[in-house]
Amino acid sequence: MTEQAASEKVVIKDADGNVTEEAAMQNGMLEGETVLYAKGRVQARLQFHEGKQHGEAVFLDEAGEIKVKSKYEAGTLQGESLYYGDAGKVIRKAAYSKGELHGWVIDYYPNGKAREISRYAEGVLNGQVIRYDKDGNATERLCFEKGKQRPCPQAAAPKKK
Repeated sequence: MTEQAASEKVVIKDADGNVTEEAAMQNGMLEGETVLYAKGRVQARLQFHEGKQHGEAVFLDEAGEIKVKSKYEAGTLQGESLYYGDAGKVIRKAAYSKGELHGWVIDYYPNGKAREISRYAEGVLNGQVIRYDKDGNATERLCFEKGKQRPCPQAAAPKKK
């Protein structure tokens, strides 16, 4: 027969008695949801497993609007993170692997069109960075290899028939 570990809820308060954190613990480690508060408002909802951040993390502003949604695995950022601006519009999407930018990062104008698209590998720019105007027209193209800017290859001219 296995023994079930006791779970407990921990509430942390500041010097004025205001709750600043509520956390679930098991075997002395964070397990499940932890909620962080600032000035009586929820500031973040974080998930933990065996003491490490694991699962979705949601950060809110003072009005309770979501500002960032990220995913964690075993304590490190992993997968897509979304960053929100006014009216809940996504202003940035960024891909992470093992806590570092890895993959596409897209920054958006308030109208929802891409402002800049870039590619990262293991935390450094690696590939093209394309910047756009508010109408969606490409205005600049830069190329990077392992974080260093390089000349972009010229596009092949179309063949005449």
